[in-house]
Amino acid sequence: ALVRLDQGGVDLLITDRSMPGMSGDQLASEVRRRHPKLPIVMVTGFTEAGRATAPEVDVLLSKPLGMAALRRAIASLPAR
Repeated sequence: ALVRLDQGGVDLLITDRSMPGMSGDQLASEVRRRHPKLPIVMVTGFTEAGRATAPEVDVLLSKPLGMAALRRAIASLPAR
């Protein structure tokens, strides 16, 4: 993901919170450092969706996730 983001042309990052090798929170922190204006949406299947996450994450959503909820989340993102 980081290599692809560094190549440019990406308008939004949607990531899972739980991933092998690097957590979604770690990815969000690194993405925000490299690309401070890129909006970040994180998705989780765990019950912590209502809890705080990395401050770099703009929106945290619970799975299962429908397209309507994803559209609303994207529409709610702050302008950067």
